[in-house]
Amino acid sequence: MDLDVFRYSPARRGDVQPSLAQFGMGRGDPATDSYFEALLTDPGHSHHAVFVARDGAGSLGIASIMRRPIFAGAGRMVVLLMPQDDESKAVPFGQAMWSRIVAFGNENRISRFGVSVRDEQGLVQAFLDSSDLSPLQEHHAMGWSGEPVPLAVAQADGVSLEIYEGGDVQTNEGIATLWEWAFRRDTLLPVLTPGVLEEFVARENVWFVVARDTGSGRVIGVSEAGPGNFFSGIAVARSHWGTTVAEGLAAATMNEFFNRGHTSLFSMVRKTNRASVALHERMNWEITGSGTIYASAEPGS
Repeated sequence: MDLDVFRYSPARRGDVQPSLAQFGMGRGDPATDSYFEALLTDPGHSHHAVFVARDGAGSLGIASIMRRPIFAGAGRMVVLLMPQDDESKAVPFGQAMWSRIVAFGNENRISRFGVSVRDEQGLVQAFLDSSDLSPLQEHHAMGWSGEPVPLAVAQADGVSLEIYEGGDVQTNEGIATLWEWAFRRDTLLPVLTPGVLEEFVARENVWFVVARDTGSGRVIGVSEAGPGNFFSGIAVARSHWGTTVAEGLAAATMNEFFNRGHTSLFSMVRKTNRASVALHERMNWEITGSGTIYASAEPGS
């Protein structure tokens, strides 16, 4: 199959945009339209690199290497979009894009990649099943939508909540330390160091709700949110397990989403993380789908 495979830049917008209708652009979904508009305008905003494959019939494949580190800093997540008109194109398009991804990884000292595929993405699944990537983790897609009526924020004794958008070294270190401890066994969760925190606040409109011990000022809980309507996660110090800190963080985060104009929210939760699924459901979120994250092999394995 003769494919034109290239690294996307805004100079090639005209080569890509006419074919994006197959992925839903221009069909009235604001989230889809804003995602592709951001990609077309500034592929370096949330993407480390974007590779495109296309054929003469207008079929399009897109591979986005996300900027945020995973696998303890050694890897990156990849978003794959496959041609929608012919299932037989999934594997050759996938292989063409994947070869560019691997080369990019070698050039930039990225040793592993993960790919998240939803159950309904059969064409992406077809490529992954033909590749040497292996299933690593199953997840639920969680969603909330409705009227943005402010929620009551649970108050825990001796705990204060605040919206935080970077700028304080001590707070950055407190957030990063708690995040690393809370997710130390989840190598797929995006890395959050003080430097990554500041970069993503500045570049991606990421923001946080921070819970502090009012006596010491110590960070004892944090939620990460953004960009857009994505709720990334919550971490709570062991000293405050069994309190209402998690519920307070969730409600305060949702209220801030509402303040920013969002009426639908999205997150991803490991199927084995029953506590997180239960918290979402207590906040009236629903499971909207499911998927699997595939990963390339560890170096040397």
